[in-house]
Amino acid sequence: MRYFIIIALIFLDQFTKYLVVNGLKYKDSIDIVPSILRLDYVENTGAAFGIMKDAQMIFIIITITFLIMAVIYYEKEIKQQKNRMYNIIYILILAGAIGNLIDRVVNKYVVDFISFYVINYPVFNIADSFICIGCVLLGVMVIMNPESRATQRGERHERV
Repeated sequence: MRYFIIIALIFLDQFTKYLVVNGLKYKDSIDIVPSILRLDYVENTGAAFGIMKDAQMIFIIITITFLIMAVIYYEKEIKQQKNRMYNIIYILILAGAIGNLIDRVVNKYVVDFISFYVINYPVFNIADSFICIGCVLLGVMVIMNPESRATQRGERHERV
């Protein structure tokens, strides 16, 4: 089931990028919430804030390496825990990474289109959102789950 959800999220990411390419590529931005949120078509050849422009091969290698390590780690660790939240985190991060990897391999750039221009945040896409939400959830899980941290250190955490 988890791989079906990953595929569905990748489809959602790629479909939104398809809509943006066909609807915004040669047009002006579209304000969604004036002075806050708009849709902008951006071909991003780098990472956030435009760093490492034109380093697609590096990003492709890093992403493929990450995906292999994530699947191995999932199969060895997360799958046995049967923790629903870790499964959600895994699904979000993998779907986002694969969505952007598809862009990098096919287009040699990532299509970004969501712009919060009131805070000068980098333009992003649905796949980026999946990755960020997954990472925030992972951080919360690590902070909120002392048993997980104790197990990682080889300690036993007793509840009172």
